[in-house]
Amino acid sequence: MEKGFQNEFDFINYLNETTYEDTNIIMQEFLKTLFPNISKKDTITAYKYGKYAKVDIVIVVNGVKKGISIKSGNKNSVHLEKIEQFIDFLCKFNFSKEDLLLRYLYADGTNNNTGTIRQATNEYNETHCNEIKDINFELNKIKKELIKRFLIKSDINYEVIVDAFILGTVNDFLWATADEVLDYLCKAQLESSSVHISSLFIQNWNKNLKYNLKYEHCRNYIQVKWYSLFDDIIQIMNSRKIM
Repeated sequence: MEKGFQNEFDFINYLNETTYEDTNIIMQEFLKTLFPNISKKDTITAYKYGKYAKVDIVIVVNGVKKGISIKSGNKNSVHLEKIEQFIDFLCKFNFSKEDLLLRYLYADGTNNNTGTIRQATNEYNETHCNEIKDINFELNKIKKELIKRFLIKSDINYEVIVDAFILGTVNDFLWATADEVLDYLCKAQLESSSVHISSLFIQNWNKNLKYNLKYEHCRNYIQVKWYSLFDDIIQIMNSRKIM
């Protein structure tokens, strides 16, 4: 089993059919925030959620469900979708830099993936910095909606959305609520030569610069990376302690 999935099942096995008082101190603080009325003897239920949902596991206490997104290790990809679907979403908000964004993602001199000379991201950024600034300016007009799409709720109409994020393993993890993450990322200011929203970087899933047929389909997807995930969650937790 893939390490990330195993970690999710570790949380499920740890929490399912367990009482609040039998969990570790970190977990108790986490659960108390999600379920303010939880008591020592309350039984917890936990289970795996939909394959393509933002939610990895669901925790249930006294009939109340909370969706949890679990991250572990150094993998920081948080969103993947077809470029055409992403453009359709942006158009709902009258996004005006569609052509520039497509050219950025394909980086082959075209807006439709038909160019014959493909550039690496760093190379493209150096020669198109003004266009990238224009893209980022427009994206920032809908920053909150984009953060929600990338981290909290997918297009699919799932019953449960992300209520909190966990980074780590059962006995050693950091955490933040979805509201805390949304507030933090909406306020964060980050200068970069790449297309991004706050700490979230929007890029091609795989530029496939070597024209490997195995990865050619990846050029038609965007991938969103959260490189500073660990540092941002730490900042959120520290701010919480100060308050």
